[in-house]
Amino acid sequence: YFVIYKITNLIDGKIYIGANKTRKINDSYMGSGKYLRAAQKKYGLENFKKEVLFIFDSADKMYEKEAELVNEEFITTENSYNLKLGGCGGFDGINDNTELRVAKNKLARLKTNNVLLEKYGVENAGQLPQSRAAASERMKKMHAEGKIKYGNSSGRKHSNSSKEKIGKANAIAQSGSGNSQYGTRWIYSPTEKISKKIQKDQPLPDGWLEGRKIKF
Repeated sequence: YFVIYKITNLIDGKIYIGANKTRKINDSYMGSGKYLRAAQKKYGLENFKKEVLFIFDSADKMYEKEAELVNEEFITTENSYNLKLGGCGGFDGINDNTELRVAKNKLARLKTNNVLLEKYGVENAGQLPQSRAAASERMKKMHAEGKIKYGNSSGRKHSNSSKEKIGKANAIAQSGSGNSQYGTRWIYSPTEKISKKIQKDQPLPDGWLEGRKIKF
């Protein structure tokens, strides 16, 4: 069966319209939209109602009807969970239109972030405790497998912008008292053939010269 269905949030009335190929008309499928899934997780599936609107004998007819119902006006309304135009059979249609793709991606982020902010008090999924825990576990696993080494950046490459940021941060951190050389000076002994640091206000020992010498 080639089905056009509607899913309604019984709490706030928002709806999702989708197309689905299935062997059972009244199956348990409850949509796959990103914003819809986020809402279902927030409110619980028991607060969503599914209705079959149309049944067709071909995918072409099904997607034709979906395109008619899920148009630009429908997906931009606040009452809709849909994030892409209907009738594509996927994201091909929206991906072919750069301007529309950018607009829809922005809308998707806005809608998803609103749900996250309202429910969890965070602005993106990466800030969720479970997301941070999952990232930590991935890092631990990679470390255990020898793919990364804590405290060792061997094998890692920084972009030019990252290098610039690191350089600026180090310049600030290592200035003044943050510098390991702060308040000291190098001196060396030609006879003992060694170099060492002393405090700047410490007098120069007999036979020692200012500076640092590695090769004697």
